[in-house]
Amino acid sequence: MQDDMRDDTTRRQALARLQDSYGEARDLVVDTHPYANLEWILGEKRNRGDGAADMNNKLVAVVTLWLEDLALEVERRLPPRPPNRLDHGLQAAYRVRHSVATRLRLATEGFTRAFRRRAKKPDALPKEG
Repeated sequence: MQDDMRDDTTRRQALARLQDSYGEARDLVVDTHPYANLEWILGEKRNRGDGAADMNNKLVAVVTLWLEDLALEVERRLPPRPPNRLDHGLQAAYRVRHSVATRLRLATEGFTRAFRRRAKKPDALPKEG
């Protein structure tokens, strides 16, 4: 029972971190259409109830793939890394985007670990004879 409560708390914390990171990353991409389904799961349109804590393995896998793609999209928009003595504004923009993509990846990893379910062992087959 305590393990279930601890797992539930871990899932809620991982989901909250992910929702924050997702919001930051979403704001840095021009076309949010490819990530519209994430908006229903993690964004402003999500169900505010406890249902998200009970995500099944298939949904977790799909969300993880969408988030990995979003992190790549954030980094694709990075300007070339500026030399240290050049434009400080460009350096700051580079650091922000890189930091957001990194946080999203870390939050996604935490989410995936927290929501991964242990596979149940199949029941023993009945003996013939």
